[in-house]
Amino acid sequence: MNKSEFLDEMRMEVGRAPDDAVSLHDFYVKVLKTFEYKWNFCEMTAIYENNWDHFQVITLHEKEQEKVVTLQESPVIHCAIHGKTTSYFTIDSTYLFVPFYLSSLLKGILVLKVRPERYVMQEEDVTFLNEVSRFLGAASADFLT
Repeated sequence: MNKSEFLDEMRMEVGRAPDDAVSLHDFYVKVLKTFEYKWNFCEMTAIYENNWDHFQVITLHEKEQEKVVTLQESPVIHCAIHGKTTSYFTIDSTYLFVPFYLSSLLKGILVLKVRPERYVMQEEDVTFLNEVSRFLGAASADFLT
C-alpha cells in the first residue's frame, strides 16, 4: 500500500470515530486508537484537552491518564500561539502537536510521538494532520449538547 492509499485509509478510520462514540471522551479515545494501532510507527498518542488554565491529558496509557499539562510548557505554548501543527525534536523522537479549534477557541491538541528512523514526515502527512485538526474541531461540537 502506498502512502496516499494509507493516508486515505486513515482519513476513513478517523472519520468513523464519532459514529458510535457516546461522549466527547469516547470520541477522543477512538481517534487515539486509530493513530496508535493503524499508524504503527506512532509510539504514543494523546489529546491535551483545553481547560482554560491547563490541559487534561487523554491517552490510552493508564499511567498518563491523571497527568495535567500547563500552558507554559514550551511545545504546548508554541503550538497554541501559532495555531498550526508544530514539531518538537528530542534525541530519539519527534513530537507532533496538532491544535484543533471549536470556532476560534482552542479545544485541544493532538500529540503524536513518532520515531524518525521508522517514519519520515512529508508534506502530505502535514496536510493530513491539518485535515484531522479541522475534523476534530468540527466533530467535537456534536458532543457539546
